[in-house]
Amino acid sequence: MQCFTCVTKKIIFLLFAAIWIPLHPYAHKKQQPLFIKTTNNKGILGISSEIQEKAYSRFYWLDSLAADLFNTKKLTNPLAIRESLLNPFGYAGKTVVIPRTFSKRKKHTKDLIQCMHFNRGKKKLVIIGAGFGNEKEMVAPLIPLFMENHDIVIFDQLGHGYGKKRFSIARKSLEILLRNQFPTICCKETKLGNHEDADVFKVVSFFRKQKQYDEIHGIGFCFSGLVFTKAAARAEQVGIKLFDKLILDSCLLSPQSAIDQVVHDPKLMFSPQRGGWENKTIVKNKRFKKWLRKRLQKVFKNAGDISNLNTANYIKHLKDTHILFFHSQTDLMVPYKDFEKIWNAATTPYKTAIITRNSHLTNHIKNKEMYAYVANRFFQKPFDKFINSIK
Repeated sequence: MQCFTCVTKKIIFLLFAAIWIPLHPYAHKKQQPLFIKTTNNKGILGISSEIQEKAYSRFYWLDSLAADLFNTKKLTNPLAIRESLLNPFGYAGKTVVIPRTFSKRKKHTKDLIQCMHFNRGKKKLVIIGAGFGNEKEMVAPLIPLFMENHDIVIFDQLGHGYGKKRFSIARKSLEILLRNQFPTICCKETKLGNHEDADVFKVVSFFRKQKQYDEIHGIGFCFSGLVFTKAAARAEQVGIKLFDKLILDSCLLSPQSAIDQVVHDPKLMFSPQRGGWENKTIVKNKRFKKWLRKRLQKVFKNAGDISNLNTANYIKHLKDTHILFFHSQTDLMVPYKDFEKIWNAATTPYKTAIITRNSHLTNHIKNKEMYAYVANRFFQKPFDKFINSIK
């Protein structure tokens, strides 16, 4: 039989827990395994729970004030997100259109770079590029993460921004394999990285002329990571520093590696986070794989030669750019081995990686407080102080 004192202690503990758990900013959070990789250590080191708690206590408000942008169901409706971002009483974004060409003929959609600018009166600018097949509105969750210290620009890559809503898997299958068309992009216009770097250069140059920024930072998701790296490398070769600091999230190694992954598991075309068809009998069939590879090449035939497009070839030219990677050990679309090729090719001594176990392109959703904490320190602090602040 338990003594009266023990029972009393249990009651007090339960009452304390009932009061403390709802009030504590990160009490409801299940801490995720996060790791850090730097040039000083060969392996990866775990990020302490104390650092994660600091991140949650600093950015706990994201769950309430910015909940609409982290609603993954709402993110599949670009028009609804666009309305929220352009609301003058909300995020107060402004639409900006930059010409791709300077011809006198009537401008068509493909001749214009569609941007959204959030002018917060800051001295630093961050430019964000979405993943392949995604409209610029898909990176909306990052806007509240950086509004405290940055003006922000998001833009559509070449051939992107056509979709008004998402479609079913069956509809997507029909569009891709039978009509050579993705619902959210124009396959005849996208160049898979052959010309998109020119758009990045135009966007950076345009906003640099609009306002004298102290620093310009970039965040590239997946395909945009490749494009941003290529643009920065080409700028370096002519003596121009395009980005002071660069974040590459789930960075694509090459378009060819993406095609290889899709041939291995075709469901990645529709669900790059989960996949799931790699063990189906028809997918294992060599004739089917050969047909699918040819079909994908036909869909993107207007992109031109993609054999030399490789992030590892470009990143080696960024010799003193500060680079922060976010990558998952369980990413199905961009395997961890592809990240290691990019990491090993990077020659800059100012490189760091945060390694997670999230699905493709969900780091900023599933670990948003930690993402905001690390990324803001990366942008605001000198490299050594940044490293010390997250270890």
